[in-house]
Amino acid sequence: FTACHSGAEVFKLDRFREVFGDFEKLKPETIAAICEKMRSNLAANWRDIRNQEQYQTNRREPEVQQEVLDGYQTDMQLAEEALKASPNSWRLRLAKATLMFDQNAYAQTVQKSSEFSDRRDAAFEQFLVASQKYADVVPELEKKDKTTDVYDFWFYAALGAVDLGKVSDKTVPDLNQYPRIKEAMESLSPELAEWHMARFANNLFTRMSPIKPEIKFRYLRGGFAIVGEHPRAYEAKNLYDYYKDLVHEIKFTVLIDGTDQVGHDEPFGCYVNILHTNEIERESGGFGKYAQNQNSMMYAYNYGRPTENYRDKFTDNVELALGEHFEILNVTFQSADSMKSRPAPKPGWRITPYAYVLLKAR
Repeated sequence: FTACHSGAEVFKLDRFREVFGDFEKLKPETIAAICEKMRSNLAANWRDIRNQEQYQTNRREPEVQQEVLDGYQTDMQLAEEALKASPNSWRLRLAKATLMFDQNAYAQTVQKSSEFSDRRDAAFEQFLVASQKYADVVPELEKKDKTTDVYDFWFYAALGAVDLGKVSDKTVPDLNQYPRIKEAMESLSPELAEWHMARFANNLFTRMSPIKPEIKFRYLRGGFAIVGEHPRAYEAKNLYDYYKDLVHEIKFTVLIDGTDQVGHDEPFGCYVNILHTNEIERESGGFGKYAQNQNSMMYAYNYGRPTENYRDKFTDNVELALGEHFEILNVTFQSADSMKSRPAPKPGWRITPYAYVLLKAR
């Protein structure tokens, strides 16, 4: 079905029925696989304007966006119809959870909504339901049918995207989900809980290849919040300890300028500072480059790495992290030359002023 279908057109329900017939006669695993294939296409080539150009559809960006939004509605309708016939299918519940999460994330990129958090929470609740439905049937499953798919996709969504390769510094994680995933696995019988935890722990290292470098520490930190000191995660633990050594000497601190009773009528400011050890400042040569957009500078040098627009990157991340509840009015950076450190209260540590963020509660 996928092979003979146009690579630029979203699946339609009537086409499904023409080929597959009555959905109620299909196994729930089959429909779940169709839903997942459609979701992965919606998340990849169907929303890619270059793919549309290749197939000469003459669609512009707003038309592509509407096609994708309609596609998510179709996929959700397919999952909902299948769940009426098979309400206890954990695979269909998981397909619905991943769909809800992806649909909400994409809709937010098209038009920001104050309902984003509520919809994301609803998707996470669906992941929980899927894990409960899986827990109900897993004692009867053969070993080849046991899987950590529910916990894997739930974990990836908690990191910021259902597809691990799409987790980036522009996707916001939900740290509250890690203990819930851990609890869901540990709620199984001791033998099954250990089997799934061991499998999940082993996957931490084996599935790292598609992860962007800047996300690997987030990924490992979240993973170890779930598996703890499990021996099957020893390879990932070595890498995690290495990353912790790199970052434990430097961190951002945020200090509200004035009272923390800010209301929603007037803007307020926050100082963003870099808290660091003497050694990290000396070895790095200072932090002035992080207050620059290097790509607009002549002869910019980034120690062998590609040049970065650090100011823009930080501003974008502030918007992503705070934009749902605050209007970001302005971000003012220290000039690179004036970023001089001062002693911090903790011996051996120093503070370097970085930026001032002016914002207003929504």
